[in-house]
Amino acid sequence: IAELKILSKLPSTDKIKQFSLLNALTMEIERINKLESVKTILLIKGEIVPFGSDTKIIIFRIIQEFICNTIKYANASELNIVLNYDNDNFVLDISDNGKGFDMNLRMNQGNGISNIKNRASLIGAVSEYKSGVEGTSLKLTVKNYKNTLLN
Repeated sequence: IAELKILSKLPSTDKIKQFSLLNALTMEIERINKLESVKTILLIKGEIVPFGSDTKIIIFRIIQEFICNTIKYANASELNIVLNYDNDNFVLDISDNGKGFDMNLRMNQGNGISNIKNRASLIGAVSEYKSGVEGTSLKLTVKNYKNTLLN
């Protein structure tokens, strides 16, 4: 019941627009950590470069999709999120230590992975989704993000 309450209070797009990606994500992690079932850790690498509003929302929604799947299905105790701002690429690495799933079966049953791939394509990002015995991970790469995604 507590998990459903947390998930039902997802922030609106207008609310996300008011904050930076880091601030919106920090608030989301605080909400998730209140569940006390999944310890969520955020790590920032490199110098933060702000995204345009649409790109920020898409990246945030991708992260939310992964978090929701972790809470609902993975039975994980840890969730790690890394935002890596290097010179040319922005890389999001997100992973959990929960029970994984058969990617071939899940691709035909749920919308989560296809939602992530579709959202990634909207911003020209490449997504790599992996799942196995040791959990599930997503790597999202936005190449040359400084040239195309600034406010």
